[in-house]
Amino acid sequence: ERFLQESGDRLVDDGINRRLHDWTQQQLTVRSPATITKDLSIILACLRGGVKARGLSVLVHKPAIRSEEAKQRVVLTNAELEALFAQDMPEYVRCAFVAALTLGAIISEIHSIDPSTTGSVDGCLIVRIEDGKTKHRRRSGPLPWLARWVSPSVGSDRLQKIMNERIKVVNPEASPYSLRHTFAHAHAVKHTPDVVQAQLAGW
Repeated sequence: ERFLQESGDRLVDDGINRRLHDWTQQQLTVRSPATITKDLSIILACLRGGVKARGLSVLVHKPAIRSEEAKQRVVLTNAELEALFAQDMPEYVRCAFVAALTLGAIISEIHSIDPSTTGSVDGCLIVRIEDGKTKHRRRSGPLPWLARWVSPSVGSDRLQKIMNERIKVVNPEASPYSLRHTFAHAHAVKHTPDVVQAQLAGW
């Protein structure tokens, strides 16, 4: 959709390769190569499928993307997590951190949790995340460290800033999104089945 919005309707001929190249170079100025590579896999599959289905003599090339050394994802240690949760904070911030760590929830997902839809199983709080980036990100999950869910009393940007300030106290390289990576790392170490991880974090 991003590619179509910026390209508009155009004839699929050899000129499509120039358009793909130009679009890729423009995207590299604002987005990461890994993200653009994922987008291109979808775009190329659609274009090549269309070319094949219509018997066109057009060869669609994948644009070259500069390689860059992958950045190590920041994963918080147990000591850093203990220091994070030892900080004095409003209950809604603590709830947000628990959801980020336990369900890999991002800021928009945390904001989508409605206290009226929460429940419990054997005394464990269960919350529903409705505002996922994809349909697979809509999910229910347990928050065993919380007695009840307290919704953020601030907007998304403010919550992001509050969480960011607190997490950088324990690790200057970390961000709230690092808790999603920490979630994945912890479950990988424990050999949690992939399907369970996907159900919890919406992969």
